[in-house]
Amino acid sequence: MSELQSAQPWGICSAYGCPLAGSMGSGGQWWCFCHWEQPSTVNSAITMTLRSHGVLCRLSLALRGRDEDAIALCRRELKGHPRGDELAFDREKDRNAYGWLLRIERALIEMTGSAAKRESSPVTVGTKPVIGPTHAMQHYTERGEQ
Repeated sequence: MSELQSAQPWGICSAYGCPLAGSMGSGGQWWCFCHWEQPSTVNSAITMTLRSHGVLCRLSLALRGRDEDAIALCRRELKGHPRGDELAFDREKDRNAYGWLLRIERALIEMTGSAAKRESSPVTVGTKPVIGPTHAMQHYTERGEQ
């Protein structure tokens, strides 16, 4: 068992600190739907975003486990979330708990996707114009001719 796997409780995503269930396996490790097939360089940004939206993560786990008490608690907590009204259960949109789970998880994927893009965007370093010769002088040629 690798050090990374042993750091997380059983059944939880292999990305260190991730609060979601590991539901997709690869190479002996289990990843959540947000970390799945993402470069390891963005794992911390994804995990930080997930932790900042903890109620949605807890709701995802509660809906997957069909834990009625946890679902009721999460519904109350969701009212205080910035996207709480948008992500609250809606019989028209969701039809059932599974539809609601899909919508919650889709929102988490969108949130973490934008965090991963911000984290992996290249930083451009400003440069000044080149002063001096911009080509090799005659005695620096590779042919050795002078």
